[in-house]
Amino acid sequence: MFYRRISKSLPIRVFLCLALVLLAYFPIKAESGTLTDAYPDLKNSYALFFNQLKDEMVTQGTPEEDADGLMLAWIIDVDAYMRDQSEQGLLNKNNFAQKLFESFFSLISDHKQVTDALIGVLSSDYGVGFTDIGDIVSGKKELPEDFKPLYEAIKQLYFGTDNDSGSNSGGGGGSAAPPANNRTGAEGGQVIKGGAILDIPKGALTKNIDITIEKINSDEAADAGTFKLAGEIYEFGPSGQQFDKPVTIILEYDPGKLASGEVPIICVYDPATKSWASLGGVVNEVTHTVTIQVTHFSKFAVMVEPKAETLIFKDVSPSHWAYNEIADFASKEYIKGYADNSFLPGNNISRAEFAAVLVRALDLKEVKPAAPSFKDINPGSWCCSYVETVCSGDLMKGYVGGSFKPNENITRQEIAAVLVRALGKDKEQSGELAFADKSAVSGWAKDMVSIAVAEGLIEGYSDNTFGPQKKSTRAEAVVMFSRMLNKG
Repeated sequence: MFYRRISKSLPIRVFLCLALVLLAYFPIKAESGTLTDAYPDLKNSYALFFNQLKDEMVTQGTPEEDADGLMLAWIIDVDAYMRDQSEQGLLNKNNFAQKLFESFFSLISDHKQVTDALIGVLSSDYGVGFTDIGDIVSGKKELPEDFKPLYEAIKQLYFGTDNDSGSNSGGGGGSAAPPANNRTGAEGGQVIKGGAILDIPKGALTKNIDITIEKINSDEAADAGTFKLAGEIYEFGPSGQQFDKPVTIILEYDPGKLASGEVPIICVYDPATKSWASLGGVVNEVTHTVTIQVTHFSKFAVMVEPKAETLIFKDVSPSHWAYNEIADFASKEYIKGYADNSFLPGNNISRAEFAAVLVRALDLKEVKPAAPSFKDINPGSWCCSYVETVCSGDLMKGYVGGSFKPNENITRQEIAAVLVRALGKDKEQSGELAFADKSAVSGWAKDMVSIAVAEGLIEGYSDNTFGPQKKSTRAEAVVMFSRMLNKG
């Protein structure tokens, strides 16, 4: 192609700028008319469309200063494609729409920015979705009224203004174009059907064959196994056809069928095993398509392979009520499991363990005194610096008599107090507790519990009790701590 040939010999921006200048000041009016020569006039006459295309390119991330040059390079290659089809005797008035859209899709890899923007404009501004393209090509649907004038202007460049009885608008004005001839041979070609595009390169076939693309009932995906369908199933024929070169298949998918983080892939059906296998593919999130290359025909469909459940701990499955918070804390190493890869979410958490979580999650600078401040903590104990750190910051406190009771399980009212202090709200006014067991809350903790409940850090139980003296489980502690961090 012209663009490919030039782009290898000159820096791309230099070429594009020179081409724009030459076309702007020295437009050549060839008698037969060419799309490249007519581009400046078309761009002025149909400014709305070309401005929409440029704006969409910029929206999708193309630098504005590059957009015009890239559009011109695309026009040059579209023109080259159409001229090549004409010279081979493959272009006529009845198949003009098909060939024009074929040119667009044959240039996807070379002109991705323009092609993505074109599909976006056709969809958002003209109501032409990806699946509508095949119907327009085959004459089942007409071109949008707003797009017809530009289409007719382009068509006239190749066939003039003679509207003989055998001409039509190829899905535009006049009678509908006949179905596209899908007979393909050594020269290759493209076939479009609904949300499926087949591109056969030159040399992939040694003889002419009749290509078929048929949409299959979704019940065919019953043997999909772990895969789930994310688009239509298409059967490409002749069944089992082999190619001497890889052919390209582009299939559309429904983004609404993808869960967060799921990636669409193209799968192929194996009749021998009656199962589907992944072929992967290149995903285009703008056009919602997946592209693959294959060397034989079969049934193909866009599917999703659900992610395998990754167990952070062997006893905390994704269905556990605190899974997300535990997984988050474990991934950040705020809390640790045990040597056998268990977490024991229903076990209680000691005061020393909670102190360690505080230091890690709040990224506190550890305090390491020469001698422990509490009589029940040894200097070499694993929790010594954690306890000293949280107590020096007044987040946790010891008991009368100089003990900390590191191995005693922490209570719900103690956790409430710690989290309120960590938020810096321990001096604020509190409301009246409404729990049925509010009298069981220790006097020193009443305000703290009230604030913690008001802040949504901790909740009561369904029987309207709070359980202030109840020992907290490891899962409960992580969830409460997570709520506090989200507020901070």
